[in-house]
Amino acid sequence: MSRVPLPRPPRAKSIRPRDLAPVAAVALRAGGYADLAWFRGIDVSGVDLRGLELVECVMEDVRADRTRLEDFRLAESRVDRLAASELHAQRSVWREVSWESSRVGAFECHDAQWRSVLIEGCRIGFLGLGRSNLLDVRLRDCTLDALDLTAATLNRVAFDDCRIGELRIRESRLQDVDLRGLTLNQVDDAASLRGAWVSADQLVELAPALAAHVGLRIV
Repeated sequence: MSRVPLPRPPRAKSIRPRDLAPVAAVALRAGGYADLAWFRGIDVSGVDLRGLELVECVMEDVRADRTRLEDFRLAESRVDRLAASELHAQRSVWREVSWESSRVGAFECHDAQWRSVLIEGCRIGFLGLGRSNLLDVRLRDCTLDALDLTAATLNRVAFDDCRIGELRIRESRLQDVDLRGLTLNQVDDAASLRGAWVSADQLVELAPALAAHVGLRIV
């Protein structure tokens, strides 16, 4: 008997840049660039950092309430213990990034490009990734009240021991998306889960939404 193929796992890992120099928050500015920098214990709340690019950097114990990060670029870097009530990072680009142990109220990140991104141990109220392109992304031990993936493209994305209250996935395109490690309360369009992998128990939970999509009546 042939074995059932499994989804291809995402190539995402924890990033640990080395040989970094401590840098103060004053070095961060809109349209700026920094590499091999270690930002620790800084507060950039309300700061306009649109177009900022960071390469091989670490950001630890950062406060960023309502920070503007549109068109932000982050590569080969780690973000650890970020706290923010609201962040705006539309059209941002993340490449080889690990984001860990953080608490964010609302994170607007629509039209983004994520490549090889690991999110671990984070608590997020709302994560908006509508119309974004995600390749090799893994979420591990995360809790999200709502995840918006409307019209997004996902390839090799996995959830490990995660909990999501509401998943918005209408018009999305999925390939090798592993939802088996996800506890999901509500999904807006079960038909858009095509291309995802679920467990037998999850399939039972999704049955009412799938039945509604094809017009079945359950009595």
